[in-house]
Amino acid sequence: QTISLTPSTYQSGTAWFSNMVLNANDFDLVTYAQADLTYAKEQGLEAAIAAAIIADAGITQSVATATTSGFTYENLVDLNRKLPRKYDRQKVIVLSAQAYAAAEKLVGDDGHPVLNKDPQNAELLRFNGTPVLRCDDFEAFGAGKVIGCIFSMIGFSLRDAGQASLARYTQNAAKPDQTGFNLFAYHAYGYAASAIAKLICPAS
Repeated sequence: QTISLTPSTYQSGTAWFSNMVLNANDFDLVTYAQADLTYAKEQGLEAAIAAAIIADAGITQSVATATTSGFTYENLVDLNRKLPRKYDRQKVIVLSAQAYAAAEKLVGDDGHPVLNKDPQNAELLRFNGTPVLRCDDFEAFGAGKVIGCIFSMIGFSLRDAGQASLARYTQNAAKPDQTGFNLFAYHAYGYAASAIAKLICPAS
């Protein structure tokens, strides 16, 4: 399946600093703040991708949770095995903040958590070998809500389209004696619909 990549502009949002602070510091405050601006811009890109997946009616593969307020180990097993054989590798489970917290509390018959820490990265959890990530832009539990997904990196593409740029704003009447900074970058993303399966709460 052809994956279309159309670049769009993403931005951090403007952060304002007092000119007195900018001039008084004995270190480069702008460079220091740029890391936070970059992170904010990345969150904007993440939000756009999650919103696209939630709204995409072309993604027909899905797993229904046991209830509108929770899921089971078996639901996660079904999700982990939902992708066709072509995409059943290099896959990642992504859950909303509420769903991620619920998954962390799931335990097996032996009383141990079903999510295991990656031996190489203590901050990364895995479900039966598949990495599990948190994305706050997926939905909370509720009737018909998309609380997460699984996707294969083989069927997902992300491209940086040029260098990021930092815009500087001055002489703003609403921000006297302040300078604003907004980081812009250009990215494109695309995916094969069959490389994604949604985790959806039932309608009732």
